[in-house]
Amino acid sequence: MVAAAALLWAASERNTLKDRFEQARSIVAKIFRWQVAPGETYQGFMKMLGKWHADLMLAVIPHVRARMKEVLSADLR
Repeated sequence: MVAAAALLWAASERNTLKDRFEQARSIVAKIFRWQVAPGETYQGFMKMLGKWHADLMLAVIPHVRARMKEVLSADLR
């Protein structure tokens, strides 16, 4: 849940970090209705990201790189 929210938060076009968090949380809550939404506040979300940052990066980066190689193989050179 934190990883999904973090990816949406990073990709958001909203102007403030708090607005980005609220948008990401809303989307994640709709997609994963059976799960608890990540963080109730922006500050809590940031605290979670700080705690799980290294583990999230280790989990997400290999998948993003593999997908980039599939989709953008010609552009990566």
